[in-house]
Amino acid sequence: MSDITDGDNLAGMRMGFIKDGYTYDAAETPKFDFDGNRKPYSGRGDSSPHTKWARHTAAYAQLHGVPQEDVTEEMLYAEADKQRTALVNLLLEGHDLGYDADELEVDVHKVGVGVHGRDIIVLRNPKTGKIINQELNTPEFNSDYWNNYNVLGRKDNK
Repeated sequence: MSDITDGDNLAGMRMGFIKDGYTYDAAETPKFDFDGNRKPYSGRGDSSPHTKWARHTAAYAQLHGVPQEDVTEEMLYAEADKQRTALVNLLLEGHDLGYDADELEVDVHKVGVGVHGRDIIVLRNPKTGKIINQELNTPEFNSDYWNNYNVLGRKDNK
């Protein structure tokens, strides 16, 4: 489970979708420099509406009914913890809790390479048959759920 750093990453690979028209992004967990100081949230201080900060604060505000300007890093980090926990729980579902965590069964299907050179993957829990990417494609777990690209994909793929 140490390979899961955020709710959308597994061992350096990024979760995505097989079909075009979907986007998936979880809130960021805190990142630290070599001295142990917490780095600012990705994109914070940049005025572009396309940064992680802008998209994630907008998603949090919409989900929780608060003004976007009131959303703090701490709120997003708490959201990231919930999203990461949901991913872990979906991976563990159906497995014997006495297992060795390094032997966890999960089907990993590479569907492409992302803009930053990371593999884009779809995860399936072979014990439950659940496609984890689809299970997490909800407003609660996908910070890009209301992204126009994702909305169009959901409509086209129903």
